[in-house]
Amino acid sequence: MTNSGGIIQKRGFHRVQQFHFSLSGWGISLTVVLFVLGLFLSVQWRSEREKPAAQDSRAGEIYSTTLNRLEAEQKDLKGSVDRLRKEIQRYQELAGLSKETMGEITDELRLQRIVAGLVPLKGPGAKVVLDDSKKTPATGENPNLYIVHDYQLRDVVNLLWHAGAESIAVNDERLVSTSSIYSSGGTIMVNSTRLSPPFAVQALGDSDRMADVVGQTASLRTLKAQSEAYGLIFNIQKEKDLRVPAFRGSYAPKFLNVGRP
Repeated sequence: MTNSGGIIQKRGFHRVQQFHFSLSGWGISLTVVLFVLGLFLSVQWRSEREKPAAQDSRAGEIYSTTLNRLEAEQKDLKGSVDRLRKEIQRYQELAGLSKETMGEITDELRLQRIVAGLVPLKGPGAKVVLDDSKKTPATGENPNLYIVHDYQLRDVVNLLWHAGAESIAVNDERLVSTSSIYSSGGTIMVNSTRLSPPFAVQALGDSDRMADVVGQTASLRTLKAQSEAYGLIFNIQKEKDLRVPAFRGSYAPKFLNVGRP
């Protein structure tokens, strides 16, 4: 009995030992599992924690790159705006100069058209009228003493130019650089146009000076004497609003060419 009890006790001790060993194994396994789980959770927590930081860093890099690009583009645009403003200013200055130049050219062209007699004019001046005598020549008298001649008309015109006339017309025929006054078949031709008396010589300019020059005793002596002796009509009057027409003829040079200074 004693041996049996001892065996039972040994067997019981052996089982307790096995059970204790099993508990110890499970404890170690559980510890390892818990350690591994803790390590995994720690790594995952760190990964999740570091992930937004990486994303924030990447977003920061993108923001910084975009900001630098926009700032560079803005700088380029500012440079372009400044350059365009300068170009606009330059073009405006050129346009102003062109406008001023065109204004000067227009004024000069207008003046030259006036001088050339291509535009009608008006202003103060003097009007000289020449007409044939109303008297009948006596028997044996020269009838030419009772009519106006081309040279007399030329003398009046030249005297008015000398007195400062700026524009002259004879019976609405504007006198220009190519005008001529001559007699043909007993009639007077001006600008190749036949005119009939009375002859009205209209001159724009200083009316007082022209009237004074024409009225001087030394001026047009033969014409004045013929007027007194044969009744040739000759008078001058000052005008406040005198009008002369534009030249209606044509001028086509055959031999002239533009030369160089």
